Amino acid sequence: MILIIGISGAGKSFQGRTLSQKLNCSWISLGSLLRQSIDSGDLRSEMLAGHLLDDSLVIPLFDKELKKLDAKNKECVLDGSPRTMAQAQWLVEQFRAKKIKFTAAIHLKVSEPEARRRLIERGRPDDNSQAIDERFEEYLEVIIKIIDFLKRNEFTVYEVNGEAPPPVVANKILAILSGAR
Repeated sequence: MILIIGISGAGKSFQGRTLSQKLNCSWISLGSLLRQSIDSGDLRSEMLAGHLLDDSLVIPLFDKELKKLDAKNKECVLDGSPRTMAQAQWLVEQFRAKKIKFTAAIHLKVSEPEARRRLIERGRPDDNSQAIDERFEEYLEVIIKIIDFLKRNEFTVYEVNGEAPPPVVANKILAILSGAR
């Protein structure tokens, strides 16, 4: 499993899709999974407001996707997760139980102004000012701690400048991974 982690607007989904195509493996986007699975009601409103959904909903959904992977080739690209410490702990437990193979985590580093510009240009319904502010706060308060937690649990995390042009970022990630395998 290759994790793509970063601030909202860092290009996680673009890089995740590109990487999965180059490596011929599955791409799992937690955000896409949630948008497909939750079509109405309070949960959808919470998600569109930029709030995190409860781990009791997210982890089983993620677990179900992992079980769909080819048993021989568990390699996949996961973008947008883990977003909570409980999700990070669950991933570490899956790794230690040998239910997943872990290759590396790629931390796409992008400045807040650049990420905000990208999100506004993207224009999804959940890319409103309040939701963007909450996602930036989540990054500083939660995601950075998750990255440190992963490092403490022997997950290799590579820092990549996500502000470079997307093809340059993709090539940098591929170069990193060629040495990580």
